[in-house]
Amino acid sequence: MAIPLASNQNVGMNYDDADEGDDQAEVNLRLFPPLLLLSATTSCWHCKAAFTAVALGAHAIEDDGEAMGEVTETDDMFIIRELDVMPEALLAELTARNPSYRLQHSNTVGGSYYANTCPECDRLTGDFFLHAQPGGAFFPTSTAEAAAIKVERLRFSEPVIVGGSWGYGTGDFILAHAAVVDAP
Repeated sequence: MAIPLASNQNVGMNYDDADEGDDQAEVNLRLFPPLLLLSATTSCWHCKAAFTAVALGAHAIEDDGEAMGEVTETDDMFIIRELDVMPEALLAELTARNPSYRLQHSNTVGGSYYANTCPECDRLTGDFFLHAQPGGAFFPTSTAEAAAIKVERLRFSEPVIVGGSWGYGTGDFILAHAAVVDAP
């Protein structure tokens, strides 16, 4: 089944047919519903303006064919980051919460990915800062920080195929303290 993808490169249109090559992004993750959209307030590293950052989560994923997690285990999640390929419908959900979430080049990563961007100064706020630094928007270090993250269950009924990476370890803490609601 072909799905329209938003991408920074020319890619195959589905997980099984995705070709690897120098001119193509890697489509390596299959995310199983329910997909979770996380949003949290963060501050721009450059101008210090506050804005809403977004991230994507899933209870179960498949990474290059290897299944991880269980759809029925809703007390933990993988947090997806450094997305460089995703269905247009998923990009629309992310940009509805943060209109400045867009494809940006990262010197740190040495490539482009969809990133939270400051609406005031247009600077990329990198996924490492948001996901891997204690106290980052999606790496809470206290119950209050975890409770401040909004988690919405998105209305995708089929697995979603993306290119990106994932992290595991803070999802259970976030889900234990954040309110999880159905997306409108």
